[in-house]
Amino acid sequence: MIKLHLGCGRNYLDGWINVNHPTAPVKEKKKPDVRMDITVRKGDDSWERYENDSVDYIYTEHTIEHFTYSDGEVMLQECYRVLKPNGRIRIATPDLKFLVQLYDTNKTSVQEQYMKYSCDNRSFAVVPYPIDTFVINNFVRDWGHTFIYDSKTLISLLTRCKFLNVREYSVGKSHTPVFKNIENKKNRVDTSFYKLETFVVEAKK
Repeated sequence: MIKLHLGCGRNYLDGWINVNHPTAPVKEKKKPDVRMDITVRKGDDSWERYENDSVDYIYTEHTIEHFTYSDGEVMLQECYRVLKPNGRIRIATPDLKFLVQLYDTNKTSVQEQYMKYSCDNRSFAVVPYPIDTFVINNFVRDWGHTFIYDSKTLISLLTRCKFLNVREYSVGKSHTPVFKNIENKKNRVDTSFYKLETFVVEAKK
């Protein structure tokens, strides 16, 4: 069984082929299993290493938002190509809807806490005050973010790439055992913040 974990960063999943970009820095002794540009079809360090209908599962978390929409489409087209018939993909990515709702006047306690966290946490580039305008502007641009999806846009793209049974799931939930509780929420941010930021979509070939 071949299971690809695309854009693994420093989150190495046991039993998966952990894939990261060829130029991504490695801050720990452990290295990714494969270095590959998942937005490139042909050439060195590209999707060319995987044959048609050769992969059982693909998982990618907080990765596709770092690419342009067109590069994300290339990635998903290649995911479709290499998956076996009935193979499945799961994508967790930041939700544009969460940013839009963050601008609402009546905020939940989690939203208020998230804005304070964004201001206090040094991993955020420029959030001088816990105000929604700063948090939203920063989130769209920080960490190399390029295109922030919402569920309808990602579901539409997966459908255009010929995937079937495209549907949204809650974080950690799945009807596919290998995908259950797979999100790396504990090592990213507070679990409640991760759930606030993230939406998850699955599909099959």
